[in-house]
Amino acid sequence: MNCFNHNEKVAVGACQNCNIGLCNECITSAFKVDNKPICKPCHLTMVENYIVELKKELSQITLKKIIWSVILAIGCIVLLSPFAEGISFSVEHYLIACFIWAFAGFAERTQKKLEFENSAAGVREKLEENRMYADNTIWIVWIFKFGFFILRGAFFPLFYLNLMLFGSIKLQNELKECEKIKTELNA
Repeated sequence: MNCFNHNEKVAVGACQNCNIGLCNECITSAFKVDNKPICKPCHLTMVENYIVELKKELSQITLKKIIWSVILAIGCIVLLSPFAEGISFSVEHYLIACFIWAFAGFAERTQKKLEFENSAAGVREKLEENRMYADNTIWIVWIFKFGFFILRGAFFPLFYLNLMLFGSIKLQNELKECEKIKTELNA
């Protein structure tokens, strides 16, 4: 079998994706996944797919920013409502605000949890959990989970600030790099 790019040269390896032959020169310069070469067309396809994923994530971050802004506003209204009535700081209102803020990212966490539960590791963990809590002591775990839920809400303003300032910067930089790689591969 000869090299796909250089028909006059004998292939010494193959693309791990499509199995086309690659000569020594092509293997040396090829992009590698798990130290196995990927041909230029397959690499281009991988980069294009990743660009689509990054654009989807960027649009989701925009939606996430909107949802988190609404959640922050509702929590702030609850937190500041005693001051509108002329009452000083209220711990109850702060806890209610923390409870509201804790719901930020709830859908995202639930989706990740469902994906994990449908994996082999998730099934093993569920079986282990059923065995461990056969004596109905699961309520203790739920108390800790609720405490963590409220604690997460207490730190939500910091998470919100991080999302607003840096949420899309990393993805935008990755997108620029991928666009640059795509341009180089098309040349």
